[in-house]
Amino acid sequence: RCGLGRRRAGGRSGRMRMAEKGVHLFPACVHNGTAVGQECDQLFGEYKSCSDTVTDDIISERIGSRAEQVSLLRQSLPFLRADGVQSRSKRDLTKVELTNYDLPRIVNGVHDPTGSVEKRPFSRAFSKDKVHAANRKVGAVPLTRAALDHPKVRRELEGDEEPGGIVVRARDRR
Repeated sequence: RCGLGRRRAGGRSGRMRMAEKGVHLFPACVHNGTAVGQECDQLFGEYKSCSDTVTDDIISERIGSRAEQVSLLRQSLPFLRADGVQSRSKRDLTKVELTNYDLPRIVNGVHDPTGSVEKRPFSRAFSKDKVHAANRKVGAVPLTRAALDHPKVRRELEGDEEPGGIVVRARDRR
């Protein structure tokens, strides 16, 4: 929600009173148009995709480990449990599931000595350059309000606004 543009939150007169006191409030986003002002939404898409790939890798590793253990068990040979102890019991087979211990790897993968961020979802999606680019795109840093020029945004005058007082609203593009 964008509070500064709402009349019940003080609206223009509230901002004017604050400006007289030396506090210059700036609307955080386009009124009814948060879709054009969400700078990090585009970054989360890449993050989700990459973390899904890491999750698939974890599950594939567990399936492979279990298949190898079952193969050894069928041959009446011992297999290594996850803790490194040998076993011949079906109860000790690797479980193909995710646990809380997998969360750090899903969030940001494992460190790659080569410095690659390919399998590190958070580092890859939220690199300093990508965050800065996303902020510039919507005009958050530096404060240019570039989101106001987005194609989904239209301008219209309200009846009680002074000439030149333009209210920006997001257009519904369904």
